Amino acid sequence: MAESPALRTARLDMMPMGRPADLEALVAFHADPQIMATMRDGVLTPTQVENLVAGYAATWRDKGFGMWVLRRRETGGFVGICGLMERADLDAVALRFALRQEEQGAGLASEAVAAALAFAFETRGLDRVVGVARAANVGSRRVMERAGMRFEWAWTRNDAEMTLYAIEKRRWLEQRRAGDQPIGT
Repeated sequence: MAESPALRTARLDMMPMGRPADLEALVAFHADPQIMATMRDGVLTPTQVENLVAGYAATWRDKGFGMWVLRRRETGGFVGICGLMERADLDAVALRFALRQEEQGAGLASEAVAAALAFAFETRGLDRVVGVARAANVGSRRVMERAGMRFEWAWTRNDAEMTLYAIEKRRWLEQRRAGDQPIGT
């Protein structure tokens, strides 16, 4: 596969996950119980984060897509993560994103998601991308809706109601042609 691409949006530098320079920020990020409360794997130890990052680096190498570390263009400050991952349980490529508490609410997640979807459909040629969020995670659900993703179904996992959103390349292209572009593209 080709080299993992860095992306740039109006306010973000998106660097492929796997760089040693990002490990310290990722360990602190994945240790934050407030952020990880809504993430599938919850709080992770430093060793678990190292394994996760190694897995994402392998996905970049083997599949040509993966996770990006988000940093503010102006300051280089760590913002969070966004990207694409395989979800064997859904037989799909899924969007994943999470931001530090201080960075939420400023449209940065929408900006990163728009760039990730553009990469998925334009660069990788994927036909469909899904996203999963807890029903109670209204912020993440709104980000997916703003990106043009539509609610498909819900289920319960570990006593939490989960929601699945999806967007097909055809619908994404229609949105682009109509000028309904998400923030940051």
